[in-house]
Amino acid sequence: MNIMKNLLIIIILLFAVQVIGQEIKSYDFNLYIDVRSKSILVEGNMEADFNGNDSILLILWGNSEIHSVEINNKKTSFFRDTTSPSKNMYIPGGKNLIIYKPNKAKSPVEINIKYSCNFKDLNGWAKSFSDDWIELAFYSGWFPVHEASRNFTSKLKIQIDEGYKINGSGLIEKKDGCWTINQPWPSFDMVVVASKDLKYKTLEEKNAKIELVYKDYNEPDVDSTLNECTFVINLFEKKFGKLDSVYSKRSICRI
Repeated sequence: MNIMKNLLIIIILLFAVQVIGQEIKSYDFNLYIDVRSKSILVEGNMEADFNGNDSILLILWGNSEIHSVEINNKKTSFFRDTTSPSKNMYIPGGKNLIIYKPNKAKSPVEINIKYSCNFKDLNGWAKSFSDDWIELAFYSGWFPVHEASRNFTSKLKIQIDEGYKINGSGLIEKKDGCWTINQPWPSFDMVVVASKDLKYKTLEEKNAKIELVYKDYNEPDVDSTLNECTFVINLFEKKFGKLDSVYSKRSICRI
């Protein structure tokens, strides 16, 4: 009996190691935001390491439609579980998306995906989709989230209704009516913020650059928030030593 129990524990541990070893290395997406219909269309690529497994489990916003999934530009199987609850407590509106890797495909692979999300019911902390303020991030599950992936890079090309400004977690640029957000440093999130009245204020001190993105926030509160961020960075350096550089960006909305 004890032998069977030990064998079962070993099998579970081996399975856990394999799952944890899986990773999304990067996202390269085109994002189309339709403010009037409160929906988005996403198409692009994810570089994924299946780590010897035949499938990978992702979490995507529940009210989504998958238009196509390919691996290395060839159609592949996927399963959209719309009945089971989200595996991630921080994305309660998410549903499971399982993508299967063809037998002959060697990791890492390029997952080519196209899908759309309806965000009429999106609400809660750090997520919003209204005419005044759009905030899409990890917590909304707007992109296929892999729970164990904490160090991916990302590139976004974004189109949105005329008159809206875009910001987010990365280097921002607008060219020929298209916004880009390039995040070359490792992260677990891709934040996209949009508003017609988007404002931002930057504080640079020593080797730190802190940027606050907001819509309707009192200037004294903006300055206070930036100062608090500086205090936290200084406290961190006192405890753990000097940092080569710090770049921090935070989005705040008050309606």
